[in-house]
Amino acid sequence: MSLRYIFTGAKSLSFQVLAFPGGLFFGASGQEKADRLRNDLKSHLASSYENLEYVEQLDPKPYGTR
Repeated sequence: MSLRYIFTGAKSLSFQVLAFPGGLFFGASGQEKADRLRNDLKSHLASSYENLEYVEQLDPKPYGTR
C-alpha cells in the first residue's frame, strides 16, 4: 500500500492511496484497505477543516503514469 501526498498550493493538498494487487502484506484485501484509508482521510480532513472542498478524478491513472 502506498500513500502519496503533495502540497499543491498554500491552501491545497493532493493525496493518493494505492494498493498493489497481490501485495506481500495485504494480498487480495489490499484494495479494500486502501479504499477504507482513503475514505477515512477524506472524513478526517472534512471534520478538521472548515469549508473544505474535495475533488476526485473521475478516471484516475495508475500510479506513475500520465
